[in-house]
Amino acid sequence: MPAAGLLYLGYPLHAPGKPERVRDEHLRDIALPQRFLQGTNDPFQSGDALDRLVAELPDARVDWVAGGDHSFLVAGGDRDPERVAAALGPRIASLLR
Repeated sequence: MPAAGLLYLGYPLHAPGKPERVRDEHLRDIALPQRFLQGTNDPFQSGDALDRLVAELPDARVDWVAGGDHSFLVAGGDRDPERVAAALGPRIASLLR
């Protein structure tokens, strides 16, 4: 079955602490819609680098999880991975639409 688009959950834009080594060149070659679900405290992205990248891609969008780390866990919030994943379900469904 051919893909209709790509959904990235916590895209590793760069290694933690190495924002100068961005992993993004191949994304520009993808002709499908691209959707990113990303935590604002994910060490695999920093600053507005992902927002800038998404703005350059033809059909891309990012949905930020406020305070979320690479596993979408939020400090001081629910730390149960199963409940966190279940809570992300509606956001993922929305991105897929």
